[in-house]
Amino acid sequence: MALAAREYSERLLPDGIPDKDTKDVPFLTISPQREDGLRRIIGLIDAELHAYLEPYMAKYSAPGMLNPDDATPITDPEPDSGADADADADTGPGADADAESDDDARAGAADDDDESDDDDESDDDARAGTDEHGDGDGVPGDREPPAPESPEQQARRDTAAARDTRPAGKRRHDALKFVLRTALMSGKFGTHRGIPVSVVITTTLADLDKHSGYVRTGGGTRLTRDDLRRMASHSDNYLVVFDEHTRKPLYLGRTRRTASPEQRYVLHGLDRGCTFPGCTGTAYYSEAHHRIDDWADGGNSDADAFAFACPKHHRLHGTEPHQFRTSVAPPEHPQSGRTLWHHNTADPTMSHGRVNHAHHPEEYLLTT
Repeated sequence: MALAAREYSERLLPDGIPDKDTKDVPFLTISPQREDGLRRIIGLIDAELHAYLEPYMAKYSAPGMLNPDDATPITDPEPDSGADADADADTGPGADADAESDDDARAGAADDDDESDDDDESDDDARAGTDEHGDGDGVPGDREPPAPESPEQQARRDTAAARDTRPAGKRRHDALKFVLRTALMSGKFGTHRGIPVSVVITTTLADLDKHSGYVRTGGGTRLTRDDLRRMASHSDNYLVVFDEHTRKPLYLGRTRRTASPEQRYVLHGLDRGCTFPGCTGTAYYSEAHHRIDDWADGGNSDADAFAFACPKHHRLHGTEPHQFRTSVAPPEHPQSGRTLWHHNTADPTMSHGRVNHAHHPEEYLLTT
């Protein structure tokens, strides 16, 4: 009855509910990281986003796929014989169609294909027109059909599915992680803040030698050593290692005005985010700014001349009375080498500046 009611509603409103009549808007909220490393996701997604998710979830959240408990997880079971279409009805995010209706839909699609033989040439032209880059990426029909699955492959897939004890929600989680990781490794997302869109992980040489402690991403996420080892098997992450107490600058002099990608990686480990006191903006959202002398004033573009500042606080750096100036903490300072922010109205002889501890919570701990 529920499916019939939905069908009736769709026929009454063939164009859907107008956006102006929709009370809720799509959103996605990710909570702060918990002590156990997990985060809670709350949100509403629109039909378009769900349409993109459906094919990935149908494939990669199937039982036996991407099981982290397997020595060699299965990542691509295709070609699929279709024999297990009804093995798990809950492989998509909120899947609500049964295998029989899926079979009917596929049969209908096949009938449509049979009736459209005369339009093959125009279909090819249409497909070519949708590929603006001319490389055929992601265009159905441009790929060779897969080879038939061998009995050994089928047996391995069946065995993996039989021993997969993960609930459907966990399989969807693992599928989404795989899809996002694969997308990042494609290298097709350009750059952000001067470096490739990628996972940037920082740690210290001392922690690396001790095989202890946490590592952090440019977004402030805390990862365990096991997380690091697992992610290290994928080459498109950036691991930046620093000495425990010293900063190792990359000197470029005045060869360029902006920070190089290598210098930005250094800042990921040194500043971890915006250096303005109290700001929690992470490294992924921060810009590299000259913390001593601006380029226009003769400042160099050495690595130790830069500091991270989020766009909001980067605009507060300047010579106006309401703005701030920055300097480097001297050797006798508890946070030697860090960036100090001074309000321009403060007496230079009395103001010692402030550092940002938000990204360095260990500085609040007593050390012996």
